[in-house]
Amino acid sequence: MACLLVASLAIPAAAVAASRDPLITATVAAAVGLILVFAIALTRFELLTFLMIAARTAIDITHSSDSEQGVSLSAIVTGAYTLTALVWLLARRIRRPLRLSKVAIAAIAVAGAASLSGALSTDREQALLGASRWVFLAVFLVVLENLIVDEKRVHRLLIAICVSTVVPLGLGTWQLLTGGGRVIDGIMRIEGSFAHPNSYGFYLAVVGIGLIALIGHIPRLFRVVGLALLPVILINLVATFSRTSYVAFVVGVFAVAFLARRWALLAFTVAAVSAMPLIPGVSERFADLGEGTTIRGTPGDSLSWRIDYWEDVINAGEGWRVTGLGLGVVSDTTEQGREPHNDLLRAYVELGVIGLVAFLSFLVALGWHIRRALSGAPSASGSRGLPRALLIGNAGIFSAYLVGSITGNLMTQLILLMYVVAFAAAAGPSTRCDIGDAKRALAPSHA
Repeated sequence: MACLLVASLAIPAAAVAASRDPLITATVAAAVGLILVFAIALTRFELLTFLMIAARTAIDITHSSDSEQGVSLSAIVTGAYTLTALVWLLARRIRRPLRLSKVAIAAIAVAGAASLSGALSTDREQALLGASRWVFLAVFLVVLENLIVDEKRVHRLLIAICVSTVVPLGLGTWQLLTGGGRVIDGIMRIEGSFAHPNSYGFYLAVVGIGLIALIGHIPRLFRVVGLALLPVILINLVATFSRTSYVAFVVGVFAVAFLARRWALLAFTVAAVSAMPLIPGVSERFADLGEGTTIRGTPGDSLSWRIDYWEDVINAGEGWRVTGLGLGVVSDTTEQGREPHNDLLRAYVELGVIGLVAFLSFLVALGWHIRRALSGAPSASGSRGLPRALLIGNAGIFSAYLVGSITGNLMTQLILLMYVVAFAAAAGPSTRCDIGDAKRALAPSHA
């Protein structure tokens, strides 16, 4: 296989060397790209997927200095992965039926609604770019449902998620120590390798909730690493000064503590929340909720402002109620030019009634699968309790996602959705099995 690949690349390379025609060069480059896509899809796709999960947070480091370049790089990487994944799924479908849960079907429906909205949008370029994010997410979800099928791959997936924290945590800690974060309304907020502190904060909330759920059920070496990592995650989370991420994290940890009956964790969370206002900057961030405007006279970020702005967002979608304005377009159509700060509202205005129904179906399907899987998961301690701990962690992350969706803009943030979906895939039955399958998959074995 390697010899054939080398030969297939050497021949077009020689053709390019012999000709300087741009058309020939572009054609050969496209052909070589397709050859590589097929080769990777058929030989090293599992490794590629885990590398994608581990390295995706590092790709966004380019947003910190050059947004345009970062978007281009992200689009290239996700586009190439989507194409490779489709080839892999097609090859797998030829050999055996594909797993396709109700969650995946709902995600495909959202991607379809976004694509339809994009095709009809007046800002087609922006809308189709937004649609491509959900196309990637739907394909990524189907891939994980068919790839993460045993304990060994679950462990690899969890390691990949853990590795994904290295670059953002390293950069975020450096920003905190050197004062190199972003100053917003007089407060220095770190953003790690992400485009905005709010995005970084929610990512930390997701991995933090997952780690707290799993910490007592992983091997000792990984537990030591996790215990060392957790304080760094929490310090970085606080330093993002992201209110939505704070609330989402607390709700997620409460869900984990309640479902796992870890009352000490519940008490510790209550104590930590009570102490939060003592941290410089935190009380100021929450005090902003009562302010209508900033000192510069620009629109503030109060609850009353958001409610008023939601009315403007709804009015912006007038005449496009069925198919919507197009995903990611609404900020270009309102006078204030800001995001909707509510995913359900975004789905209604940007994807229309069709997209809203699809998005609600996605949320309901994910929540229903978590509930069904938890009802069939036996309790156990140590590593034998890992399957249930994964489900509980998934429930906590899902709770955090719901909270973040109410006042945030998570629907268009591909990188955040990617890790929410990745953890759901690690939980296994919560996204791909019926209750009978879940009981069989999680039942303790008797040798």
